[in-house]
Amino acid sequence: MLSQIKKSEATIPKIALPQQHEIRYVSVDDIVRCVADNTYTFFFLSNGDKILISKPLKEYADLLKPQGFVRAHQSHLVNPKFVKSWLKEDGGTLLMTNGDKIPVSKPNREMVKEVLVK
Repeated sequence: MLSQIKKSEATIPKIALPQQHEIRYVSVDDIVRCVADNTYTFFFLSNGDKILISKPLKEYADLLKPQGFVRAHQSHLVNPKFVKSWLKEDGGTLLMTNGDKIPVSKPNREMVKEVLVK
């Protein structure tokens, strides 16, 4: 049984987030969302940490898409595991479990809905 627990821990992928003085290794399951800020990306983690990385969101969108992440908006990448509900305000907004509201762009609406139903 212990070996099964260790196997399941090993299957949760981690991502390296290079910062100025360290490289932070974060479990993909701990990432709530990512937000673009020009050529920078902010990572919001489930423990409340906010990490700034000097790489564009596109780079991480490609890396995290196979892990189930979805691009809700040009500047927002979300982990569906942390989506609490779909608010019908402003054409579509995701309410995250931490209370954050993420806009959903018109071109991405159907794709986001499909991912959330899974």
